[in-house]
Amino acid sequence: MKTLLNKLPKGRIMRWGFLTKKFVVLGLIAAGVLAGALFTQAGDMVPYHSKTIGQAVIDPSSGAILSIEEVGIGTHIGNFTLTGAIDEESGYFLFTVTAANGDNLFGAVVGGAGNTVELAILDGTGRFEGATGHVTVTLTIDPNPVSLDPLILAYTATTTGEISTVGE
Repeated sequence: MKTLLNKLPKGRIMRWGFLTKKFVVLGLIAAGVLAGALFTQAGDMVPYHSKTIGQAVIDPSSGAILSIEEVGIGTHIGNFTLTGAIDEESGYFLFTVTAANGDNLFGAVVGGAGNTVELAILDGTGRFEGATGHVTVTLTIDPNPVSLDPLILAYTATTTGEISTVGE
């Protein structure tokens, strides 16, 4: 993970301590919407779009995200899943998107405001190896918790952005 963290843009990284509870909820649950990428030839920046639904388990006393899971569908990637959490060593929120064929995208939350979150694509495996890019996520959080013990919030998200890859 340290190698991935070195790829983050300096001066734009948001650590856990600087995030408000609302932003943490919005930002951390949004990460899965990254997977809607169109992948072409090596080095190309291509637009992508995706939609997801997910749930985040939250510590009600601290507001900390304990776990996050999403499912979604993205342009030219099809169905995907996402898992993510705060990296205890670095304090960054890191996530992994897994495509239906098992290839992965790795990334981190780098900013946001209101109901939007900015994410950085840092790397990947398989056809996503060497991927970079950025996306903007728009979130809608259900005001009625799925559960109070443990606290679980449901949400939907859409994303737009650009990503590069080495291709297939």
